Amino acid sequence: MRHETTLRQFREFFHALWDSETEKRGPFPWQEMLASQIAETGRWPEVLQLPTASGKTAVIDIAVFLLAHQANRPPDQRAAPRRIWFVVDRRIVVDEAYSRAERIADKLKTAANGVLKETADNLRRMGGFTGDKGEPLHDAPALALARLRGGILQDDGWARLPSQPAVITSTVDQLGSRLLFRSYGGSNLSAPIHAALAGNDSLIILDEAHCAQPFLQTLRAVSRFRNPDNGWAKEPLKSPFAYTVMSATPPEEEKQPTAFPATPEEKQQALNHPILEKRMGMSKKAKLLGPLEEDALISEMIKQAKRFHGDNRKRIAIMVNRVATAIEIADKLQTETSISADIVVLTGRIRPIERDALVKKWAPYLQANSPETPTRPIILVTTQCLEVGADFSFDALITECASLDALRQRFGRLNRLGDLPPESTSACIVMRKPHDNKMPDPIYGEAINKTWEWLNENPSDPKTKKSPAIIDFGITALDDKLPTELSEFLAPTEDAPVLLPAHLDMLCQTSPQPDPEPEVSLFLHGKRKTVPEVCIIWRADLDESNSDTWTDTVALLPPSSSEAISVPLWKLCDWLEGKQTNSTEGSDVEGEEAPNEANGTSSIKFAPKLLVWRGPERSEVIDDPKKIPANAILVLPVPQDGMSKAFGQCGLIQGLGPHGLDLAELAHFQRKGQPVLRLVRSLWKTWITTPHVSELFDTLDNAADAVEAQEAWASFHAQTLLTTDNFLCSEIEKWIIEAIRKIGSTPSRLPEKHPADGWLVRGKATAKAVEQDDYFSEDADNSSAGAEPITIANHTADVIRTTNKLAQLCLPSHPDLISAEEAAARYHDIGKIDERWQFFIRNGDEPAVASESPLAKSLNVPTTPTRQHQLREDNELPRGFRHEMLSVQLTEALGLIAQSEINLSLHLIASHHGHARPFAPVVPDDSPPAIDMEPLGFPAKIPAEIRQGWTPSYRLDSGVPERFWQLTRRFGWWGLPYLESLLRLADWHASRYPIATK
Repeated sequence: MRHETTLRQFREFFHALWDSETEKRGPFPWQEMLASQIAETGRWPEVLQLPTASGKTAVIDIAVFLLAHQANRPPDQRAAPRRIWFVVDRRIVVDEAYSRAERIADKLKTAANGVLKETADNLRRMGGFTGDKGEPLHDAPALALARLRGGILQDDGWARLPSQPAVITSTVDQLGSRLLFRSYGGSNLSAPIHAALAGNDSLIILDEAHCAQPFLQTLRAVSRFRNPDNGWAKEPLKSPFAYTVMSATPPEEEKQPTAFPATPEEKQQALNHPILEKRMGMSKKAKLLGPLEEDALISEMIKQAKRFHGDNRKRIAIMVNRVATAIEIADKLQTETSISADIVVLTGRIRPIERDALVKKWAPYLQANSPETPTRPIILVTTQCLEVGADFSFDALITECASLDALRQRFGRLNRLGDLPPESTSACIVMRKPHDNKMPDPIYGEAINKTWEWLNENPSDPKTKKSPAIIDFGITALDDKLPTELSEFLAPTEDAPVLLPAHLDMLCQTSPQPDPEPEVSLFLHGKRKTVPEVCIIWRADLDESNSDTWTDTVALLPPSSSEAISVPLWKLCDWLEGKQTNSTEGSDVEGEEAPNEANGTSSIKFAPKLLVWRGPERSEVIDDPKKIPANAILVLPVPQDGMSKAFGQCGLIQGLGPHGLDLAELAHFQRKGQPVLRLVRSLWKTWITTPHVSELFDTLDNAADAVEAQEAWASFHAQTLLTTDNFLCSEIEKWIIEAIRKIGSTPSRLPEKHPADGWLVRGKATAKAVEQDDYFSEDADNSSAGAEPITIANHTADVIRTTNKLAQLCLPSHPDLISAEEAAARYHDIGKIDERWQFFIRNGDEPAVASESPLAKSLNVPTTPTRQHQLREDNELPRGFRHEMLSVQLTEALGLIAQSEINLSLHLIASHHGHARPFAPVVPDDSPPAIDMEPLGFPAKIPAEIRQGWTPSYRLDSGVPERFWQLTRRFGWWGLPYLESLLRLADWHASRYPIATK
């Protein structure tokens, strides 16, 4: 009876989600069977053996339904994890999965009644979004969403609250690096939070697992180490953790009893549906062409595109194995006068802003479900990034040969839903001739040659001796021909090294990281020669004649993920050294094998300077490619030429930025919802030459006070908008007008001086914007900046309240741990009472320090390293001063915490900005001032000589490292950072949403 009730509820949930859209047919049999099986057993199958186009992304629906179904259970009794990860080893993360999750979240957000409202309310209660009487707050999100891809952190909403149910789509590199405490593209200070949230209360759905066999092995090891019954922690925190892998062609070792469907009979039952039968039975015949040299391959693909265009195909896809090949084909198609079509190139080597603009523009015409009719044919040139999961459908496909599993995925984009008759579709497979027959393909290895041989040996009609041969890539047609043993036709994988406790002891040390340390990429991609990536961000306002100002310049407008492009480090170094990049190198697969030899000469032709961005205090300018660290964030001046072709797609979308490459303002607005505008003379000479700009610069330069500066901007704002229709739009890009309009006549703060002879103007953040922390930065004290001044007392009250709520939601079975969390929240910021710190965050306002209540957050925190350095010198505040380490010393000295959980509370205080894992930063403080604790309600004054006698936190005998290791052994590698994250995320949340009496 219970089983039937669950099945009925799932059907109601599914129908409520999709009945108004295209999936009115209800759940497929396999979706019902899987939801019912998991609800009954409490376990996800380790393997889901499902064909392409069978609606695999509906596993998200199932996971969300089961989570809401168990939302009222405490974590140690709940089988459904609250964070749902959809992972695939491709650069552009499964858009179909993200889009589906987005639609689910939207439906839950707007549900006013019925099963969807009940589901949403359950998820809101689970996330802690409730009123005073426990009622769900309907304006709160039921489900957070995120995409992590390409070495950069794009979304962080999933990491804002540990209680928040979430769906995250990610690449293997992004999830894997977080799970192993290294968080590619993020700060080592935020890495423990990401490890905690990935390693606790998480379901990991690994799509096309044959592409990520090494990571799957590592995932199994993590699952074993997390198992509370295995004894790796004395007091493990119990929370659900599960993984499942999906593949149409799973590796042999994955075909085991825990698979779903488990038997051929069960598979037949699971796929017994007219729509699935039509999709799987649809014929998809393709010609086999080649092998051809690179130039001939490009010419043949263009020839086939012209042929399909002549056959009146409206949506043509060209899929190749190399980014440079895709760009070259697209360039040549643009010059083909015989083709009247829109040529679109989409690769993983593209910045998120530009990628989103492309997808937004073309997805309505290419989506599988109910596409719009394009005004003229579309030819999409792409790479591996479209192999897996993208919900695009084409009526013609030209693909470079790849491994068998990759080809099956690519043909899943041809007539994806089976809506077109076979005669209305066209396809061909073109084989590349290797430059060196002894060298395997860098991505597909020998499998590409084996696949090509097998295709030619198994034509659709062996009786007909046709040339070229024709193969039917329809799902059923191909399944009938496949050999029993497929391993030689699949993309090669390498075994990952065995993950040992000794490795985790090194990896869990995040601040500082040990040296040497295990190479994380080995656990993600196996023991093959891989290459790290770096993130490149271009800025037009870097003064190339004075690189000393670069850090200050970038600090005014810190880098955002959406303006970054991820490239292999070897390719960047080749470009910096003036070497020619071989167009056959460089795929769209993260962690790809590095080339054996560099191309071109070894002498450096030119070495432009680079800013390695680590935040305002730790960034450095380098001019030697050999000094570029792996996974670094690099800021470069906007190049004169060559960058786009060297690294992928950049500046291809018109109107997104002043130079096509610099997207700083737009990226900042997307991230923080705050309009900004750089008023730099060298830029505006290029952008606009109206007299209003010169007048604004002159007035700002000569402004006697803040009032004059504000009046200058207000006048410029009014004159600009008045004259826009007359002449301005022809001389200035639309985004500038939009920025001026959004900033309004009254900026949120006074114009700030720009190091490159100019100013920066900021508007107010939009009401709905969620301001994100700068994960590129390792300077956590930037978080002391606030939208309004907040006293330590009020901030502490907010943090205590939020920490208590999060701890009760995430640790309901551990009242002693909840008490320790509350004690840490109460004293985590008392170190900010130091008068030098108050002087610093008030930007040198000495009278305010003396007369006003001590602040935790300030409006006037200095933004540039130059000003910060000046303030420290003025007030003898040591560089790198850590207020949380002083909080630990004060808490110990005053005996503020009971002995029962003092170790945990002190560690939580010490680590609440990511340090003390296991050591505190070395910051000598030889002459600390006396401290008056009375403003914080403590009847104590601590003389300077007493402070001088305290053991510095950075010493080995301070207790900081000892506590870290004791607590790691007690709670486990992922358990301790989870406890840390409750306080850290409560602190962030309270900072963003202060409610205590001001």
